[in-house]
Parts: sequence; C-alpha cells; structure tokens
Amino acid sequence: MKSYVTMEQKMCPVCGKEHDTNALLLDQRRRECFEMKTTTYGQCDKCKKKGYVTMLAIDPNKSVVDGATIHVNNAHKTGEVIHLRKKVFTKIFNASLPPDDMCYVKPEVVTMLKKMKKKERT
Repeated sequence: MKSYVTMEQKMCPVCGKEHDTNALLLDQRRRECFEMKTTTYGQCDKCKKKGYVTMLAIDPNKSVVDGATIHVNNAHKTGEVIHLRKKVFTKIFNASLPPDDMCYVKPEVVTMLKKMKKKERT
C-alpha cells in the first residue's frame, strides 16, 4: 500500500551504509507515491568530519557526468577518500564549499593533495 508519508533513510555515499534519520517525508501534492522507507543520500556521522570537506575520488571514464554534476548513483568511486579542512579547501581550490561538504574529484586531485601533504611534513 502506498502512502503520503515515508520514513527517510539515508545512504552514505562514502561507506555505503544506510542510517535512519528519524525524519518523515511528506508528498505535498498529496499523491499516494511513497513506500514505507525512502532512501536519500547523505554522509553518516562516522564518515562526516566536522570542519572538513569529504572528497571522493572517482574514475571519470566509468562515471556518468551530467554537465558539471555527478549523481551518487553514477559515480564510479575508486575507494580513495580525502578529508580536507574547509579553510584549506577554499584556499587551494579558490571555490565555495560543496553542498553537504562533499564532492567528487578525479584521482589526479587526490595524488596532488597527497604530494602537498608530503611536502608539508618535510
């Protein structure tokens, strides 16, 4: 049976685990369209670090890019994850923070950041 409300369950794009949000989603058009649970996307507490931007490396040849946007279902992740302080992110990339403090990057960006970190240590 379909209903007007559903319980939101988020799937973490970093680790892939589902977690309950204790939120209800309501169809404002009042159409019977929801199942009991609806999956949306958002980082779990374990993967999201306060004050950091999560950067997930993707294979651009295997990912489907729609303009400048990559949907989580179309991102072919390589498994590399970088957490970069927000202040550092805005300095290095000269850009505003990404939505939900998470973005996809090419593997070359991860390599560049790792090199920068090594130079910083020496």
